[in-house]
Amino acid sequence: MASNIDYSRLNILLIEDESYTRVITRRILNQIGVREVAEARDGVEGLGEIMRARPDIIFCDVNMAFMDGFQFLEQFRTVTSADLDRTWAVMLTADGGYENRLKAQEHSVAGYLVKPVSLNQIREQIDAIIANDAELAARVHHGLPVDYGKMRVLIVDDEEIVRQTLKKMLGQFGAVTTAEATDGMKALMEVAKFKPNLILCDVHMKPLGGLQFLEGLRKLNVKGIEDTPVIMITGDSNADTVKEAQQLKVSGYLIKPTTTKDLKARIEHAIRSTPRLFAALRKPTM
Repeated sequence: MASNIDYSRLNILLIEDESYTRVITRRILNQIGVREVAEARDGVEGLGEIMRARPDIIFCDVNMAFMDGFQFLEQFRTVTSADLDRTWAVMLTADGGYENRLKAQEHSVAGYLVKPVSLNQIREQIDAIIANDAELAARVHHGLPVDYGKMRVLIVDDEEIVRQTLKKMLGQFGAVTTAEATDGMKALMEVAKFKPNLILCDVHMKPLGGLQFLEGLRKLNVKGIEDTPVIMITGDSNADTVKEAQQLKVSGYLIKPTTTKDLKARIEHAIRSTPRLFAALRKPTM
């Protein structure tokens, strides 16, 4: 059982024409921890509900009036918006026949569950989906199951004591590999060599400050580097500076002196917000 998953962060759409089955399935999902469960009685209602509910996972019956489950999937895959491309579908039906199972595979469903289903079957199906979707996993895991030993952090600050303090904090999370730079210019050169997956950066440094470094970083033509998460750690709490950093898409903005707790929270936020980073750092699930 994946106890480190916060199921309350999931959005589920249940498409089922039998009210009794909807009630039972919703109850099971609630027992697992899912709170957001939208419902539809057939494929037509499902198409309307999906744009409102924005589900992560759809549990869909096969045999329904007006529009059955497979017709719904065909329509859904053609009319859905870009932000729903990663929505997963699971067939939940009393029809366990070979032909429909084969048809489900042709529609690239994530699973095929035959009624009646148990709580464990539904939870195992949800867990399997999360295990294969780094973006979804990053959002729903709490106490992130990441291997900090795989982290490569570039620390950019002109004060030696700050760099050493941050290294010590990172060491409390695991065997983090670090590199250092004393200003933005040196950091740009170090990025190409070290290839960090996270950067901690001061704002005010000479000759090149943190915000100018960020501008240069975003323009680098190095695969996997231009979108590297950056957390600013600075003594500058000026609103204009914070706004400029946000416009450059920083993953966090901490005011010195920061705490280990706040640093870890910002790092976990960066990991959650960067599927590529989470996929690289995640520990294998048992």
